[in-house]
Amino acid sequence: MRDGAVINRLKPGDVCGEVAVLSQSARTAGVFATEEPVRALMLGADRFRKIVRESGDIGLAVIEVLSERLRVATEREAALRSLAKTILAKKVDLALP
Repeated sequence: MRDGAVINRLKPGDVCGEVAVLSQSARTAGVFATEEPVRALMLGADRFRKIVRESGDIGLAVIEVLSERLRVATEREAALRSLAKTILAKKVDLALP
């Protein structure tokens, strides 16, 4: 979540926080469990980066996660832009005599 809005839903086995850890930046979104019990493995930033560097399979898995999230974010942005155009066009139509 960010600013009270749901920006993503994770499925079993999904990870969170890896972008902040890899880019060495602060996390700016919260993660909430809403339906089922959650098992979590928390790794410090240095340990996580070491695992990613040392394991090609894990590094590839992280890249796949990031790639999928970028694809989904791009699709959402395109949908929002399309919706904004539609709303603006309707407002223009209503404003015309």
